Amino acid sequence: MYERSLSTLRGHAPALPLSLACAAGQAAVWFLSEEQIPIMLAVVGAALCWRSKRGGGFLMAGVIVGIVSAYLALMSHPMPQHLRVEREGGDPIMGRVVGIPRRPNPGAVIFELDSDQGRIRCRAIDLPWRNASRVEPGDAIFIRGEVHPVERPLNPFSWQAWLWRGGISAECKARFVSQALEADRPIVTSIREWTRHRVEDEVGDGRGESLFLSMALGYHDVLSEPVERAFKRLGLTHLLVVSGYQVSLVFGVVLSLCRFMSGCLPHISHLRVLVTAAALALACLYVLCIGAEMSAMRALIAAASLSAGVLSETGSRFAQRWGVALLIMLLVWPWCFFEIGVILTFSALMGIGLGATLAGRQAGASFVWVTLCAWLSTTLVMVVWNGTFSPIGIVTNLVLAVPWSVINCALGLSALGLGLCGLAVGWEVLRGVSWLNFQISEQLIEIADLPGLSFELTGFNQVATALMLMAALTILGLRACNQFMRVTLLAPASIASSSHLCSQRFDRHLGPHM
Repeated sequence: MYERSLSTLRGHAPALPLSLACAAGQAAVWFLSEEQIPIMLAVVGAALCWRSKRGGGFLMAGVIVGIVSAYLALMSHPMPQHLRVEREGGDPIMGRVVGIPRRPNPGAVIFELDSDQGRIRCRAIDLPWRNASRVEPGDAIFIRGEVHPVERPLNPFSWQAWLWRGGISAECKARFVSQALEADRPIVTSIREWTRHRVEDEVGDGRGESLFLSMALGYHDVLSEPVERAFKRLGLTHLLVVSGYQVSLVFGVVLSLCRFMSGCLPHISHLRVLVTAAALALACLYVLCIGAEMSAMRALIAAASLSAGVLSETGSRFAQRWGVALLIMLLVWPWCFFEIGVILTFSALMGIGLGATLAGRQAGASFVWVTLCAWLSTTLVMVVWNGTFSPIGIVTNLVLAVPWSVINCALGLSALGLGLCGLAVGWEVLRGVSWLNFQISEQLIEIADLPGLSFELTGFNQVATALMLMAALTILGLRACNQFMRVTLLAPASIASSSHLCSQRFDRHLGPHM
């Protein structure tokens, strides 16, 4: 039974079991020391030689790939040299600011500094006589403060583990930040700042414009605390930060428009490669403009996998595409499956696959099933991760998430492009989008204040809710598996029956004349 199931899975989506085996190998390396990794690699290699004749060699090869990729990442991780635990009164640390500084709370600035001791995550107090408020990407500065090295902990879900996987060598509570000795602004940062100022000058800097900047262009720290709280309570937080959802939406809209245009022009309708490449190129440009963060990059990888499936002669299955995307991410970012964003992304993909299978070919039911299954899978992750449970999330995602995202990411970005090209109609449309954002957010803030829409679960309530969600997903998963197996097993019989029927009709109509 095991061999048959594995063979069926490999035949349907070979990249999926390979990526899962690679993830298992990387997960094992996390809990091992550097001396134990070669021993484990030898053991798995021996198992590969033994199982290669029994059908399990494919999985063992994936485990070896995971072990080797994680070991290489472990060896190449930057380690601080001669770093004392506290250097407040010692020599200053010099470096260059990388990434966009964050201001999560009034009076606090968080930025990353590339120095000769590795990348340091700095937290400073934003006061007038301290220069933290003027820190920008590309600034060369020096700091003084308490520095604590970041080591690889045993718990892969801890804060230290998240910093370590991000390439952070140390944390610093900066007591002093100098003025910029020199500035070398990255081109992407300059473009983003220029775009933000143009939007604020032409449209305004109110809540509607801030929602557009956040939902469509991924700007951080532009929304007020009541707006963020309302989105969190209503299960719409994923709309506020550009991630795989928005990148996939932009790619899908552009791909659909390109296909429509190629269909309207028969002389270029056969240029499928050009159409798909254009959509992927615009998606790449979009990711570069919003910042090549992991959340956006994993969506771009998924879009590239989809493009490869579209361009292939036989196409590719949904599970195969996201298996390829997961495998690429594991090789580029080892241990990425420990990140909550990646977990949410692939749990949503699992829900989409379940919903699409349950809906079958019913176009009307597909949207409902996909949204329901994606909400169940992502809600289970949030309940287990931090105890957050939002029952209203299924309603808000069904009614609001898709059309609102289309308005900002498709209509809003198109209007912004027209406006930047000098067409006044673009700014008028963007003002309309901002006004609609403001009206919707006003209603959401009022709805979010109602009791019983969101819960913070702990203890028994958290475990019970997680078990109920898991049971619902299990029932739907078994139903989807049965439906998939029924279609898969009946397909050859249906083809054979159709062939036999065609043969009978052929003999009946043409036999007397032969």
